Amino acid sequence: KCRDTRGYFHIPPTNKVLVKWAENQRSFYRNSTLTQDKVKLLTKIGFSWDGNVDKFKKHESDWNEMFESLKRYLDLHNGRFPASTEGKLGHWLQAHRHLCRNWINTGVYSLGNLKGNAQFAQARLDKLKSIGAMDWECKPRKKRQKKTKDADS
Repeated sequence: KCRDTRGYFHIPPTNKVLVKWAENQRSFYRNSTLTQDKVKLLTKIGFSWDGNVDKFKKHESDWNEMFESLKRYLDLHNGRFPASTEGKLGHWLQAHRHLCRNWINTGVYSLGNLKGNAQFAQARLDKLKSIGAMDWECKPRKKRQKKTKDADS
């Protein structure tokens, strides 16, 4: 049972035997050594021939679900955003604020093992901005000035 409720084929990374088996099937497929019957059977059950695409689709779907959860939270709490200490949603929002600042400072928008390009990052940030989630201060951090010994005395 590797298909989630949204129809994505996902093998839990903790199932090392099944992960290795799937990698082997993909390798056989790329090398044209997998029989057509096996290709048809695996395709029929939704097996992904490119594991990275599935990870991206699942990640995108998860992100959209969290965004919708954030909008519902705002409706229920009179427009108040969750604090980072308020469970999964608060942590998610804090992480995206951090991603925003990091992207502005370095030009890198990192999604764990997935790297997004600037257009992808901007689309997400625009979505968050549309509900006021980035109004706080998604600006480059100012470099701290080092204290001199003279200033301390």
